Amino acid sequence: MVFVMLVLNGCTSLLELDKESAPQKSAAGFVEKKDGTIIKGTSVTFPEPEKIDFSTIDFFKRRTRDDDWIAVDGQKIPLKEIYGFQENNVFRAVHENYLLTRIEKGKLNLYSFERDKPGLSGSNMFKETAYVYEKVRGRFVLIDERLDLFYAAIEDNKEATTLCKELFPYLRMPQMKSSEEKLKQVVALYNK
Repeated sequence: MVFVMLVLNGCTSLLELDKESAPQKSAAGFVEKKDGTIIKGTSVTFPEPEKIDFSTIDFFKRRTRDDDWIAVDGQKIPLKEIYGFQENNVFRAVHENYLLTRIEKGKLNLYSFERDKPGLSGSNMFKETAYVYEKVRGRFVLIDERLDLFYAAIEDNKEATTLCKELFPYLRMPQMKSSEEKLKQVVALYNK
């Protein structure tokens, strides 16, 4: 048994955690190279935080650098050679120096990532979640505010196109968290 003391707003409480019932993270994973080679291992690791220049990278969400790498069981693989990798049941694809987190898998894969967007004054930047789909391996297409390309990609499935029109009436996607859930619904129906 492990005891943890929590202090919140001046109140103290003691929690008892049972190590046996605590969720265990899986360290197993793999890297898929652009040439199709899959390298499996018991651990997938990234550069240590002190070796990453955080002014240019947020490793899981934003841009990466040419010298970044991922290691499988200690074997370093340059990021520029990697199509994607999985660690702790999360798959990420590498595209144009962005790491895309897969949120739906199937005939049509749906990914999300964060990017910087200029504010109204042009100089202030803020982060927004952006989405891409992948219908052909390695061909990622940005889903922008206008859903024309996404809609064209799902046109071969009547149910999915009907749902897309219902959820996005003017084939426009507002930048809201609910948009992700709606996109996931459409892609899940398409992948049936």
